[in-house]
Amino acid sequence: MNWLAAVVVALVLVACVSRPPESPIPSEVTDLNVAGSFNVAWTTQGAIAIVRDASDGPELRTQLEIIDRVNDGTPAVVPLRLDGCEPTVPAVPVSAEGSLLVAIDCPNSSPPRITLAQVNVDGGAASSVVDLPFLPNAFGTQDGGKTWIASYSSGFCAYIDRIEVTKPSESPVWPVEVRAGSDSFNVDDAREAANCDRTPLADDLSISLDGELAFVASADGLRLSGAARLDAVWSLYFAAVDGTAREVAGGFLRPTQVSWRPGSHAVAVAARLGRQWGVWLVDDSGHVTLLYEGQPTRFAWSPKGDALAIVELAGVEGSPSSPTRLIVVTLK
Repeated sequence: MNWLAAVVVALVLVACVSRPPESPIPSEVTDLNVAGSFNVAWTTQGAIAIVRDASDGPELRTQLEIIDRVNDGTPAVVPLRLDGCEPTVPAVPVSAEGSLLVAIDCPNSSPPRITLAQVNVDGGAASSVVDLPFLPNAFGTQDGGKTWIASYSSGFCAYIDRIEVTKPSESPVWPVEVRAGSDSFNVDDAREAANCDRTPLADDLSISLDGELAFVASADGLRLSGAARLDAVWSLYFAAVDGTAREVAGGFLRPTQVSWRPGSHAVAVAARLGRQWGVWLVDDSGHVTLLYEGQPTRFAWSPKGDALAIVELAGVEGSPSSPTRLIVVTLK
C-alpha cells in the first residue's frame, strides 16, 4: 500500500469513530430554581430525586430530596434510615422500581463503611444491598444483583470494578478488555495501582436493561502523569455480556457521566467535545447529536426518555466551587 492509500484508510477509520456532531435536537429548558445540587435521578413515578448541599458549617453535609413537579415542585427531604448507619453523605441516586438505589457513606458506623442501599422514597427506610470499597460515581448490575459493577474516579485515577454478592453459576465475562489502536487494557487495571501515573482510564459506567455496558475509557492514561491526566481524550465504548468492547465515538474531554436512553440503543454523554460543553446523544452507529449546550456535571433521563434533568455549573467554567442549578430539558 502506498503512502497516499494509507492516509486515506486512516482518515476513513478515524471518521468512523469521530464523526462531526449533527444539528442539535430542538428542546425546551425549564429552570427548577434549585441551587446546590450535586446529583440527580428521575424516579419511575416521575419525581426527580436530588442530592443537595445541606451544610450549615465548614463540614460538607448533603441530603436526599424529592421534587414532585406535578404538585408544587418544592423539594422535600427524604430522611434516610439505615440500621447501623448514620448516613451523612448520600450520593449517586439511581432509579429503581418503586425506590431509589443510593450509594451512602456511613462514617459513624462501626466500622465505617460505604454501602449501596435501596431506599423507599416515601418514608426513607433503607436496606443495604452490598458494601463498596469507595464512594462510586456510577453503578449497576447485569445479572439481577448477583454481581454489581461500579466506576470510581478521583480525577487522576479512574477504573471500573465488579463485586460479587453471591457466586453466580453463570456470569457476564469480566474484566472487560478495551482495545485502542495498538494499546489494550482491562477496565479494572488501575484498581491495585499505588500510583495512578501511566495507568489506563475507564469511567462513567452505565448498564442497559439487557446487560450491555456503556462507559468511557482512554489509553492516554498509559502515557500521562499528574495533572496532565485531566486532559486525556476519551472514547465511548459499548460492551456486550461476552466482554467484547467496541469503540463507538471519540474525542470527548473531561466526561462526567454516561447514561443509556430509555427505550433506545443510544446513550447520553456529559462532556466537552471540541470547544463545546454539553450533553451529547450517541447512537449505536456513532452518530453524535447535541442535546444541551452548557456545563453539565450530572444528569438523569426521564422514564420515557423524552426529557433530561441536568445539574450544571452556573459560574466560572471548570471551577469546582461554582454554584449549580437544576434544569429540565424537554426534547421536542
